[in-house]
Amino acid sequence: MQHDGYLRFRSGSPEDDPGGDYAGSAPSPPAWLLAVAVACGAAYARDMALLHESPVMDWTDCPDVETVPGKVSGVPILKHSRMPADAILENYRGGLPADEIAEVFQLPPDGVRRLLAYAAKHDSALKP
Repeated sequence: MQHDGYLRFRSGSPEDDPGGDYAGSAPSPPAWLLAVAVACGAAYARDMALLHESPVMDWTDCPDVETVPGKVSGVPILKHSRMPADAILENYRGGLPADEIAEVFQLPPDGVRRLLAYAAKHDSALKP
């Protein structure tokens, strides 16, 4: 059978359908796209593992941070978002102002400011 750039979905098993009666088809993604998807998935898994292994700060007592099993792999996040608290802090430490962090990541500005104020109380090197 010649490949025409489509994935085929068989109806039944090859033994039941030796002639290749297909129930449907969809365009095959290019090989480079599959490679990127695999790489991104691996990078995401690695990044989530790193957030678990080496958190920037202990967010346990911060009222604006929650940990929800199954949401963003259970890392501490800004409440009502999917943004890891450590990522907000790292962006701030990298020079991004609080209001710009809120704008870029579509987060509530007050929540970002309160999170950074909490971090400043617990880290003398940080000045919000």
